[in-house]
Amino acid sequence: MPETPEELCRRPEEGSLPAFDPFGWLKGRRQLNRARHIGAVLVRYGLAELAARLGLEGRLKLGRKAPRDVAVLTEPERLVKALEELGPTFIKLGQMLSTRPDILPPDYLKALTRLQDNVPGIPYDAVERVIATETCRLPDDIFAEFDREPVAAASLSQVHRAKLASGEEVAVKVQRPGIAEVVDGDLAILASVARFIERHQPDFATYDPVGLVAEFDRSLRLELDFVHEGQNADICRRNFADDKTVAVPKIYWDYTTRRLLVLEFFTGMKATDAARLGQAGVDRHKLGQSGGNVYMRMIFEHGFFQPDPHPGNLVVMSDGRLGVIDYGMFSRIDDDTRDLLVDVLLAAYRQDSNRLMRLVLKVGAKTVHVDEAALHTDIKDLLDRYYGANLRELSFGRVLRELLAVIRRHRIAVPSGLAMVVRGLATVEGLGLLIDPEFNFVEEMKPFLERLAWRRFGPLGWYKDLRRYEADFESLARDLPADLRQISDWLKKGEIKLQIDHEELRQIARNLSRSNNQLAAAVVLAAIIIGASLLVVAAPTALKSLVPVIGIAAFLGAAAIGVYLLLAVLRGR
Repeated sequence: MPETPEELCRRPEEGSLPAFDPFGWLKGRRQLNRARHIGAVLVRYGLAELAARLGLEGRLKLGRKAPRDVAVLTEPERLVKALEELGPTFIKLGQMLSTRPDILPPDYLKALTRLQDNVPGIPYDAVERVIATETCRLPDDIFAEFDREPVAAASLSQVHRAKLASGEEVAVKVQRPGIAEVVDGDLAILASVARFIERHQPDFATYDPVGLVAEFDRSLRLELDFVHEGQNADICRRNFADDKTVAVPKIYWDYTTRRLLVLEFFTGMKATDAARLGQAGVDRHKLGQSGGNVYMRMIFEHGFFQPDPHPGNLVVMSDGRLGVIDYGMFSRIDDDTRDLLVDVLLAAYRQDSNRLMRLVLKVGAKTVHVDEAALHTDIKDLLDRYYGANLRELSFGRVLRELLAVIRRHRIAVPSGLAMVVRGLATVEGLGLLIDPEFNFVEEMKPFLERLAWRRFGPLGWYKDLRRYEADFESLARDLPADLRQISDWLKKGEIKLQIDHEELRQIARNLSRSNNQLAAAVVLAAIIIGASLLVVAAPTALKSLVPVIGIAAFLGAAAIGVYLLLAVLRGR
């Protein structure tokens, strides 16, 4: 290495942009070229309409020809190929969108779950440089053994197997050099695209694209911070401390930094490797139950969960425990969202279409007028399709996806937290079925829902609600006498006024005002025309030379007012 570890760790990571760029011109130029490249990739994969709707059609440049097999792919599959070619930010964006069944239709969700994040590994000298920059030491000075070949490589990082001087086997996760700058530029472009969509695409604006990109920006930047990932693992480790069937890797904080994560290495069989599990005599039914319970405890008990759990993140260890790996992207679910989820599930279970509709309207952000009668009909039809269905034959994920499709059809935006929980539950069901074809998600979820319902509606729930609103009740009791006295004084003095603020009334008032203005302009127009005509006909002899000029000017003014009136009428239609 040209520099010592001490020299590397005393300075920040080198960016890919030149150091001198006082006005940001070079950075702006680079982002413009990147935006043109994004548009070109979308067009090359037959997604020109999407590029236009994202505001990228004016920034296109010629690129390579599309692969020959693109023509036989469906549009969702072409989108997946385009995202994979565009790199890590867009792969992560696709993975995030795959957790939002309230935004995308099922065929897109299914395609996005197949996004591949596997890329060639970075050379060992680059790995060595990152470790030296972060720790001021070379890998051989930290670890007793360090495998130069990665065991896994992804777009943001790669993992090496190593051994500490104490003999403990560890996984060393190293962030790719320069990836933060690439992600930063892509996020700036996505923010610009989101603002364009909000201004020019009302159909997409329903789903708050600016807020969606801001949420994605936050989660991706946190995923690039390996200290945050280590903290997520520690939280899960504490949450499952009482469960001897679940293993969460230990984090070695002495060696962990923002771009370097050192954690316990888990060896074992993938939970989805049916052949090896069968050879080892593992009970796949119990394994499916254990895997489902892990994620349902995360959601229903801990409120701290993976929004898109991957089957490869579960390892069956030699001692029989189920090891959970990868803690980069986690979300929290608060008590209110959990209570809402229980209400929705109970309303669906009881076939109460009226309550389910009220819950949907309560939780959803409505940017357009919602036809409540049509919404109620769609929800009732959905519930009727599953009336009397056998629990063993009922797909929980399919029911939730169909409900979200109804909500999306009525252009009601679901909060991202609730949408991610729904997607997480549907994914857990698929994960359980992948491990055990006989896995019944509804039966496994029932004990969690019963406990939540008891906690919500039982005496303990009432007590918690009283404690939660204790300060509000105290404030109300303290302020109520003074407020009543003030209202009484206003009544005695006749100072209480009734103010009606209704959008339709305001619109009527605006229309009347506009009509009055147009009527006044029409009267003025008529007066000018009549006055100009009288002036031309009855003008004194001494002013005969000026009359044509004044008459023409008056008629031109009348023509201008007439055009204005015509345009005003046309605009008001």
